[in-house]
Amino acid sequence: TWLGVYTVATPLELDTPDGRPVDVFFVTVGPNEARETHLMMLSEVSRLLVHTDLAQQLRSANTSDELFAAVQSAMRTS
Repeated sequence: TWLGVYTVATPLELDTPDGRPVDVFFVTVGPNEARETHLMMLSEVSRLLVHTDLAQQLRSANTSDELFAAVQSAMRTS
């Protein structure tokens, strides 16, 4: 199962619970039988977003290496 992280330069106006535009997206990709893994990954991402500065680090990243480093850093500091 893989985790994809995507950012956009212009935030999208979506129907979000907090009403704020969205500029960081996460997606999990894997086999159907790995549904529990998908949920665990998304749960961990949610935890990192709440308890670290991951969102800001992702917004500041300019390359895929910087995105990866931001996730690794958040995992180490959480």
